[in-house]
Amino acid sequence: METNENGADSNSAGSGGAHAEQSCVACRRLKRKCSKDLPACSLCTRVGRECEYPSPRSTPDRLHSARPSSSVRNSSVWQTPATGQKAFRDHQDTQIRLDSPGQGDGVLPTPTDSASSRRPKESKFPSAWYIDSVSSRGMDIGPTTNLTWSDIEGVRVNLTMEDARQIAQHYFRTVHEWFPIVSYMRIHRFQNSNNEVIAADSVGMFVAMHLVSNDTSREHQAETQAVMYRSLKMALLNCEQHGQFTTNYLAALVLTCLYEMAHAIYPAAYFTVGACARTCFSMGLHDKRFATQLGKHVDTWTEAEERRRLWWATLILERYINVGFMFRPISTHIIKPNEIIPASDEDWDRGELAVNPLLVMSIEARTNVAPFARTCQAAHLLGRVSQHINDHADPSDADFHFQEADQLQRAASALLAIVQQEHSETESSLRHRHFSAMALCCSALLALYDVHSCIETEAIDSGGRDKGARMELQQIAIDGFKRVSAVTLDLTEEIQQTMAAQGLDRISPFVMNALYQAAGTYAWYARENGSASHLGALQKIRDVMALLGPRWRVADDYLELLKDTEFEHGGGCTM
Repeated sequence: METNENGADSNSAGSGGAHAEQSCVACRRLKRKCSKDLPACSLCTRVGRECEYPSPRSTPDRLHSARPSSSVRNSSVWQTPATGQKAFRDHQDTQIRLDSPGQGDGVLPTPTDSASSRRPKESKFPSAWYIDSVSSRGMDIGPTTNLTWSDIEGVRVNLTMEDARQIAQHYFRTVHEWFPIVSYMRIHRFQNSNNEVIAADSVGMFVAMHLVSNDTSREHQAETQAVMYRSLKMALLNCEQHGQFTTNYLAALVLTCLYEMAHAIYPAAYFTVGACARTCFSMGLHDKRFATQLGKHVDTWTEAEERRRLWWATLILERYINVGFMFRPISTHIIKPNEIIPASDEDWDRGELAVNPLLVMSIEARTNVAPFARTCQAAHLLGRVSQHINDHADPSDADFHFQEADQLQRAASALLAIVQQEHSETESSLRHRHFSAMALCCSALLALYDVHSCIETEAIDSGGRDKGARMELQQIAIDGFKRVSAVTLDLTEEIQQTMAAQGLDRISPFVMNALYQAAGTYAWYARENGSASHLGALQKIRDVMALLGPRWRVADDYLELLKDTEFEHGGGCTM
C-alpha cells in the first residue's frame, strides 16, 4: 500500500484494538505502511526494532527535512561480479546533505530520529561499559542488536537471503581458503534459520565478504565496488556509534581492513586496523581471563574459535600494515608466548572440536599446526622484528640489541624451514594455504637483514663491547639476504604456477611485501655487479606482481615503487 510524502498511511488503520494517531518514527522515515498498533507496530515487532511514536510536537516537516533529497534516493542495480546475478537492489548513494535542516553544521547527522534514540532508556551500554567495566560486571550489558540496515541514513541495499547464500558460497571457495576467520558452520546455521537479512551487522558482513572475494578487473565491477565500499563504511560507522559490537560486526570490520590493505586504500586501512584492535579490546577478546567479556557467554567452541581467529586476524593485519610504515607504534601488544593459536582449519569448518596449540611451543616442537595458525606465528615474529627495528637502542644496550637480532633471525629461519617442509608434504592443490606464512617469514627476515647488513662504517652503531658479535651478525645478514631472496624467488614461481592452475583467487595479498623486498634486493645486486641472473630474478618477480594487479591493486603500487630501481644494463631489460 502506498504511503504519502510524510510517511502516514493513505488509508486509516483498522478499527480493532488500540492504535496511535500517527505512524511510528521508523515507518514515517522509511515511507512504509504502519499498522499504528500499540505499543508497537507490526513492522517494528517483526524486525525486532524498538517502536517509537512521535509526540504531538513532532511535526511532519521536521521528519521530512531529515530525509535525503531525491537526488540521493536514485536507485540502481548492483550486480555480483562473480555470478552475474542481481545481488544488490535499490541502492541509494551514500552522500549526506550537510546543509539539511536538523543536521547542524557537522558532517554527521544529529541523534534526532536515529537508532540511538530508539534504544531503551534503561540501557547501560555503552557508557557504563567504558566508564567502569569492573562495576558493570553485575549488569546485564550486551551489544546493541536492534540496529537494522534500513535504519542507516543514506544506505539502501536490499540483500535477500539468496543473495547472502551466493556471496557466502563464493567467499568460502576463495578468501576462506587462505584467511579462515568467518565460521562456515555459523553462517550455514544462520542461513538455514532465517528468511531474510536485516540486521546492520549481518548485512555489513555479507557486503564485506562480497567485496574482498571479487576482483575489480572490469570497469563496471570497479564502479560497483566503489559504491558498495562507501555504503559499507557508513554502515560500520553506524554500528560503532550504536554499540553493535557483535561477531558479525567485527568480521565485517576485519574483512573491510583486508580489502583496504589489499587494494592500497590508505590511510583508511591504517585507521581501520586500529578500529579492529579497539573493537577486540572492547569485546574482551584480547584477554579472556581478566578482561570483562561483552555480552553473553559464547556457548559453542565453534564461535569461540571464530572470535579467537578474528583477534588473530587483527594482529596479522596490523603487523603486516606496519612492516613498511616504520617507527610507528602498533595498537596491539606484543603477543605472549603462551597465547593460544587457532586449531585445525578443517575441523573448525566441520564444527568438530580440535586442540588449540600454544604460540611458541608449537614453533619449537613439531606439532600438528594448521596453515592459518602458522600464519599467526609468522605474524608474531614479524611484529617482533618490527619492534626490534623501531627500537632506538641505547649504545650501552647495543650488545643486547645484537643478541636479540640474532635470536629473531634464528626463530624466523626455523619457522620458515618448518613451513617449507609442511608445504612440500601438502597436496599440490592445497599448497597455496602456506603462501601467507612463508611470505611473512620472508618479510620479517628481509627487513631484519636490511637493518644489520650495512657495510658502511659510519652507518654502523659503534656501541657495545663485543665487536665480534656485531661483525658476525653483519655477515649473517649479508648471507641471509641471498638465501631468503632465493626462497622468495622460489615462492614467486610457485605463485605463478598456482595462478595458472587454480586462478588468482588462491593467492593471498600477504605475499606482496616479501615479493617487493626480494625484488628490491635483486635490483641492488644487479646494480652492484650487473649480473644477468639477478636481472632475470627481478624481472620474474615484477611479472608475477603485474599478474596479481587485477586481483589485488596494491601490487600496482608496489610496482610503481620499484620503478625507483630502474636502469638499463648491457642491453638487458629495463627494470
